[in-house]
Amino acid sequence: MTAAAITAFITALVLSIATKRLINSERINDLDIIFTDYGDEVGVRRGGDSRFFRLSPKRVKKDRIVKIQQAGCISLFTKGGNAIDILALDGNRERITNRAKELFPHAEVVIIEVGR
Repeated sequence: MTAAAITAFITALVLSIATKRLINSERINDLDIIFTDYGDEVGVRRGGDSRFFRLSPKRVKKDRIVKIQQAGCISLFTKGGNAIDILALDGNRERITNRAKELFPHAEVVIIEVGR
């Protein structure tokens, strides 16, 4: 093996381990980071980057969300038919859906089983 191949392998291995640790971290999966309750509005951080870097959340009025769908991701559907998709790992989908149900109690909830 050449030095470049060994370096590439080690780099890929380190990045793979770091990514796995990051996506399973509390910093990415904390419900208080994913959802921020502002009273009549809720801030939603949809992806890992916005959660990790604490970027400004997408704000949505609570009464505008009519459906919560749990599938490969969690989707919040508005009265206008738009969707806000929230990245969720297998072990966190139910937790995120339950928090969404608390924040949007009048929304219809749809669970779509996804294959493992």
